[in-house]
Amino acid sequence: MSSIMLHNGALLGPFDPHPVLIHGMDRESHFLIVCDHAGNSVPASLDNLGLAPEPLADHIGWDVNAWSLAIGLADRLGAPGFGQRYSRLVIDCNRQISAADSIAPHSDGIHIPGNQGLAKHHVARRHEAILAPYHNQIANHISMLGMQTPPCIVSMHTFSRRLTLGPERPWHVGVISGPDGRMRLSVLAYLRQNADGLVIGDNQPYQVGMETDYTLPMHAEAAGHPYVEFEVRNDLFDRRAEREELCGLLANAVTYAYESLSLTNREPT
Repeated sequence: MSSIMLHNGALLGPFDPHPVLIHGMDRESHFLIVCDHAGNSVPASLDNLGLAPEPLADHIGWDVNAWSLAIGLADRLGAPGFGQRYSRLVIDCNRQISAADSIAPHSDGIHIPGNQGLAKHHVARRHEAILAPYHNQIANHISMLGMQTPPCIVSMHTFSRRLTLGPERPWHVGVISGPDGRMRLSVLAYLRQNADGLVIGDNQPYQVGMETDYTLPMHAEAAGHPYVEFEVRNDLFDRRAEREELCGLLANAVTYAYESLSLTNREPT
């Protein structure tokens, strides 16, 4: 099955939602919360990529509970949050277009019929309709802040306890970065001192891939902006009170780390 386009060549139709979720747009903060896999929508023209509803609702389709955590963290920090509404199986908005899983033909052992043998113009339309508006929103917001308020980007993801062919993952929360580990190390120090009973992963179960990932390499590493990524296990923190407690803990951790970074970077008097 190949991608089905509307008669006018557009990927998104009049009843498809806008790809960018926005929360707290008017807030003034040096923090910006982003959520690359916030939703699992599929454009009507793609006929659910030939999948039954169950895979799209599972971890291969999106980061389960990530957007609710992103909103909770944004509220705690008084920061805006941007999320990407469409399933990562349509196009992964945290992947370079050259990455093998930018539009994955398979995911965790599941064959994706609608992603097989795509022509270049089909790939380009998904990029233009879904990935580009999301990243333009992030870039425009950072640009509006100006250099007087260097942004700290916090990326929210979730992960599954176990992949189909993988071992069980012991971590409750992972603290992730690429080469710039300034925020990550301070956040780790705070969480390991204050997150009672939680197993905290250091660049586990993932780390930022500079050759494959998109969001943090593009918007943070390339510009020298501080950042950190959280990976939260998606079968935990289901209750609202649990999510609120976790978001409070993560907000305290990134605030501590950012303030420590600001003190370190101050010129001596």
